[in-house]
Amino acid sequence: MQLIGALLHEPDLVILDEPTVGLDPVNVVLVRNVLRELRDQGRTVLLSTHMMTEAEKLVDDIVLIHRGRAVLAGALDEVRSSFGVDTVQLDFSATVHSSPVSPASRGPGSTLAAPSCA
Repeated sequence: MQLIGALLHEPDLVILDEPTVGLDPVNVVLVRNVLRELRDQGRTVLLSTHMMTEAEKLVDDIVLIHRGRAVLAGALDEVRSSFGVDTVQLDFSATVHSSPVSPASRGPGSTLAAPSCA
């Protein structure tokens, strides 16, 4: 509701702080779509967020601020490419396969080791 009020007068600059926090998944998608529409209309959207995945889905340029100072700035693609092989990205979309051993057949006090990802 606050987003609607902020956009009623069609501002050229929109400043938002964590606009998707606390929203259900359907409304997160709706807010993202509104922000993309604003960008496509040539408006500037200044987005403050702690969720980098959210920023990466919405922004063209990024500024990382630490203790009130900009520590990293540039086009999102340039910032991404400036990090080398020491960067780790976790992908949780992989299918997890369950063990063929049922918990009941392992007996009390037994453990089941997870396979190594190395």
